[in-house]
Amino acid sequence: MKKVKYVGAVLASLVLAFNVAYGSEFVSPIRQIINYHKYGQDVYKDPILNIIEKSKVELEKPQTISELVRYSVGKPPIPTKIASDKFDKKLVQRLIEIAKQYLGTPYRFGGTSRYGIDCSGFTMKVFDKLGIKLPRTASEQAHVGKLAINLKPGDLLFFKTYRKHHPGHVGIYIGHGLMIDASSAYGKVVIEPINQPYFRKHFLFAKSLF
Repeated sequence: MKKVKYVGAVLASLVLAFNVAYGSEFVSPIRQIINYHKYGQDVYKDPILNIIEKSKVELEKPQTISELVRYSVGKPPIPTKIASDKFDKKLVQRLIEIAKQYLGTPYRFGGTSRYGIDCSGFTMKVFDKLGIKLPRTASEQAHVGKLAINLKPGDLLFFKTYRKHHPGHVGIYIGHGLMIDASSAYGKVVIEPINQPYFRKHFLFAKSLF
């Protein structure tokens, strides 16, 4: 009995020493098991660390309906149907004419001029000519407009680049399966098909501003 009490006292002293040395960062094995069964937490992680990790997961969750669909059941294909809704064809035609004036403009990250322009700078400048104000970056522009289920000319197409589920590239759909964009791959503003493998793999969603 004395030996059991002695061992218990030694263990208690060790736990106390760990708590003094590491503060709240130390979680006893018993507490870990209780946390696991009570909160569904990993037996090796502090409850606070679990909260932090859950917060990180929340931040990484998709923020749009299209992304939610892709996040849960797989990536949606690029829309191929043309919208039947009425829209201002003259306005869209003017938009495309303005966009084509930038063809051949050098690509420059962070650029917004004819001397060099990036993808979101390009879309921002083109829509600005029509009095439509867009935010500066692709991720910000993704919050503007309505989710487009069926594509129509003038819609913005968003693609992921470096961050999963987050828009890093944007272009303007001009019809007939084509997009005009400031392409870092080509080093200039170009017209290219959206049905090529790279775009199909990285497509996130489309937004309509008209």
